[in-house]
Amino acid sequence: MRAKLREPDKAVFPDRDDDPLSFLANFHSYPDYFVKYCLNEFSLNEAERLLVAFNESPRVTYRVNSLKA
Repeated sequence: MRAKLREPDKAVFPDRDDDPLSFLANFHSYPDYFVKYCLNEFSLNEAERLLVAFNESPRVTYRVNSLKA
């Protein structure tokens, strides 16, 4: 991904329609076996939405212990 930022013309991702497994694995930075599992369980669009959601930063939650505060 850093190479893509430095030299956007040199980094080429596989075509989404021709090779969806390689495209999703490379574009979203997941191992092939996990993307293959997602594609077996879900449609292409659902699998991609799942991979995008897994790449989001988690929400931060705080819990106050009212017995000690």
